[in-house]
Amino acid sequence: MLVGGDVEGGSALALPLGAVPVKYTVRKGRRYRAHIHLGWLEQVVSDATLIDKFVDAGFTNVSVVGEGRERWCFGTWPNEDASAELPAQIVGVAEV
Repeated sequence: MLVGGDVEGGSALALPLGAVPVKYTVRKGRRYRAHIHLGWLEQVVSDATLIDKFVDAGFTNVSVVGEGRERWCFGTWPNEDASAELPAQIVGVAEV
């Protein structure tokens, strides 16, 4: 799972639920906010699990706010610029 930075020349992204996956680019040294919309069964996932997913993807200084199906994950990308498709649960990304 990777979230991130620029989409077709912009720096923020908002997707309707069920949208086709979009490739997103994260930039070295920048901080991002990902809006996460979890499914009915997924909403029981802990914030710690979401943090682990973002850390595994390469982010640092990761935190999560929100509860239930709506969460916002914040993290810094310390690595070189990278691009990846966003999972369906990530419905918006912005540089903060």
